[in-house]
Amino acid sequence: AQTAEDISAKQKQLEETNNLINSYEVLEGKADKTNDVKDRMLEIQKQLALIYPDYVDAIDEEGNKLITNIGLLREVVALKREELELKRQDAVASARASLTGLLQQQRNLQSQIDENKRRLESEDTITSGIFGGHKVTWDERENIIQEQQKLLRQKLEVDQNIKKTMDLLDADEFKKWETHRMKMEGVPPGTGPTPIDSLGIGAGAGIGSATNEALKSALRLLEHKKRM
Repeated sequence: AQTAEDISAKQKQLEETNNLINSYEVLEGKADKTNDVKDRMLEIQKQLALIYPDYVDAIDEEGNKLITNIGLLREVVALKREELELKRQDAVASARASLTGLLQQQRNLQSQIDENKRRLESEDTITSGIFGGHKVTWDERENIIQEQQKLLRQKLEVDQNIKKTMDLLDADEFKKWETHRMKMEGVPPGTGPTPIDSLGIGAGAGIGSATNEALKSALRLLEHKKRM
């Protein structure tokens, strides 16, 4: 499952690639291409090759791998951005579905931890039972301590899963706020990321199979163009 960290890392990589492409196109549009400009363009081609080695299409005299088909890479980045957005929406939907169960599990564990703590602090650890017709009494303190350690480990794991889930939901809520802010400031539609509904997916739904297949087909077409 995609975590907030996974999605953030992929978004950062896409933004880095997009910035490099923009810089390259600005340099490419210069009428007077000095040696400094050419060197910077070459450096960007090398940086892009490190980020997307599958799209390397040239090697310079020094053996450095390059990406020279910048237009093709821009198409790839645009499709990958849409694909990542679909994955993010699917991760948010899964997070919402699992959060109720995680919170209930957290409450149950905390209740057991509190009860064990009460027994240990009040020294209410003596238990008795009938064995072979005789009443037997024993101290459960060691067993309670071992159980408490196990419960605390389980609680820590659940707490961490809840935090990861909330991180995803927080990111989703922030995106809604950002969309609203852009609308209020009069930013033209289509300037930001492609809206989910325009990709054929309702709010809170998982990845639409038709849309996902369309993205995969588009990426396969770009792979074919790359090899031509």
